[in-house]
Amino acid sequence: SPPADISILEALVRHHLLLPDVASRRDLEDEGTVKLVADAVPSTGTIELLAALTEADSIATSKSAWNSWKAGLVNELAQRTVRYLQGHTDLKSDEFPTPELLDLAAAGETCVSIVGQIVTVVAPDRPGVFSRVAGALALHGIEIVDANLGTADGMAIDQIRITGGLALAERPDAVITDIERALRRQLAITARLLRRAKSYRFQRTAAARLVEPAVIVDNEVSSSATVLEVRGPDSIGFLYRVTRAFVELDLDIARAKVHTLGDDVIDTFYVLGPDGAKVTDPEYLAEIEIAVLSAIGADA
Repeated sequence: SPPADISILEALVRHHLLLPDVASRRDLEDEGTVKLVADAVPSTGTIELLAALTEADSIATSKSAWNSWKAGLVNELAQRTVRYLQGHTDLKSDEFPTPELLDLAAAGETCVSIVGQIVTVVAPDRPGVFSRVAGALALHGIEIVDANLGTADGMAIDQIRITGGLALAERPDAVITDIERALRRQLAITARLLRRAKSYRFQRTAAARLVEPAVIVDNEVSSSATVLEVRGPDSIGFLYRVTRAFVELDLDIARAKVHTLGDDVIDTFYVLGPDGAKVTDPEYLAEIEIAVLSAIGADA
């Protein structure tokens, strides 16, 4: 009926960015993420229309705005939301860590591999493993877009989706070597990033107005972790600096989602405090904000 059609069109206009924004910034395996979308759009038909609209809108925007990775995220979120609205309770997707990764951890040996767009790191679980990997990748101009982080048998298990960087195609062995050196603390990550940042900053002098740095805390969307959304101007080593600040404050990262929009970065981290629980202490959260904002403003 016309009134129903008008209602659907209004929902499509109001929520046309809902699926791509949530899919790129939130953990799709967290039921809270699916519930967030379902509460906003409680109709399976409208969710399916939103998925189709997202694809059409992205393709019309530019070729780079829609790729297989983004399509996979949006489709997974849409499908999981539809299942949730239909009453299904089993929303788990791929298991992490996989049995294969657990076997590598049980062996107790450091292992770094790059297969396609996936970097897998298994290394002794010490503070800053993910930060050092992010720094080593940044030195090669490789961006992280998504990361699952876990532990088993005293080993850190990081599975990281990456994009960009000529070194990835031309010198993958050199990238792996630098990651291994970073894990052994034998790579001057900060100093090397400073060198890259100097030329990068020169290239940014004519950039458009950049997003104001901010840290947004959400203790509601996830049942198991504190969600920190970090926004700021993109720069060499941005992720390395932010995650290094987390190490200083003894935060454990369970999941990271990295989203770059032009010259701006919106990174989302699912973090736990030293006790393995959400961070709820206002003073602790205030210190986290201070540390992260300082990291965003630093050169390296």
